[in-house]
Amino acid sequence: MEFTELRRKLILKEFSRMNDVQKRAVFGINGATLILAGAGSGKTTVLVNRIAYMIKYGNAYESNFTYRVPTDADCKELEELIENGGEPSFNLKSLLSVDAPKPWQILAITFTNKAAQEMRHRINSLIGGEHASDFICTIHSFCVKFLREEIFRLGYPKTFQ
Repeated sequence: MEFTELRRKLILKEFSRMNDVQKRAVFGINGATLILAGAGSGKTTVLVNRIAYMIKYGNAYESNFTYRVPTDADCKELEELIENGGEPSFNLKSLLSVDAPKPWQILAITFTNKAAQEMRHRINSLIGGEHASDFICTIHSFCVKFLREEIFRLGYPKTFQ
């Protein structure tokens, strides 16, 4: 099986708990996506998985591109990951991602601290580490951060009240 087909299979396995409409929103990362649904329908799940997918895989599901030519050993390791799970080696990780943004290149804004904390926790559990702490915030905290950085343009100090 071709490497990019195996990569898609791995990605589909990782996101298998989602339905087809949710997968379309998660894997289609080029451009904006409107998620319009009722309470309890999985909107937060889709957003969290979309961000985790972007950080981990970039646009790999939609792409046949690889940054180097995959070897037979790469394909064999990928087949084993699909079959048994686990973490890819450092060499394989570079082939699993295509044009992935860095966490600081993503901004997710919500309305409440509780929602922001929940999203941070869920993303960190999906991708590991503490990557989500800087780019998920409330609209209010984002505006204050932005104003503190740019307020000098209006002649005010960063310590405005």
